[in-house]
Amino acid sequence: MFEDEQEQEEYNCKGFVPFSIHNTPQMRHVVGSFLSGGLFTAAWLLAVDGAILGEKWEGYKSPPWFMWIPGGVSSFVLLMMNIVSVNDIHPYTLLFDANLSQKVRFWLFLTFALGFGAIIAIIWMMVDEYNGMDGFHIWPGLCLVLQNVFIFSSGLIFLLSRRISPEEGYDEVMTGF
Repeated sequence: MFEDEQEQEEYNCKGFVPFSIHNTPQMRHVVGSFLSGGLFTAAWLLAVDGAILGEKWEGYKSPPWFMWIPGGVSSFVLLMMNIVSVNDIHPYTLLFDANLSQKVRFWLFLTFALGFGAIIAIIWMMVDEYNGMDGFHIWPGLCLVLQNVFIFSSGLIFLLSRRISPEEGYDEVMTGF
């Protein structure tokens, strides 16, 4: 359709394309923030939906109090994950250096371990609590599993969408962020 890239660029700039998202750090931060906030909101709305459905409809089992703990842990993990900055991770540090990069890596490792632990715990609780139920009767437990997955995904999206400052030799290693 187009003979060269210049013609393609002119076509895009004339308004024939309804919108164009440029891959800039500012746009990535804005889109990531909105997506992360939307996922976090959807996660807690799903949990509330599962609790209300379990209470009101016949044949559904309301989640017990201890099934809410992994959701709180996941929300705490979201905060822990975003206390540190991705800018502080440098690719050219040794394993046992006592610098900020290693501390940030250890903090993120601890955070991811807690996050995955919360997801594993809620799956285990759901299987234990809703074992033997069929069909949509497991929806309250499934809501809590989805809540934890959405909250963890929300924190990860927000962490990776934050701005990264340019540094010499840094862009070649961190191009995926």
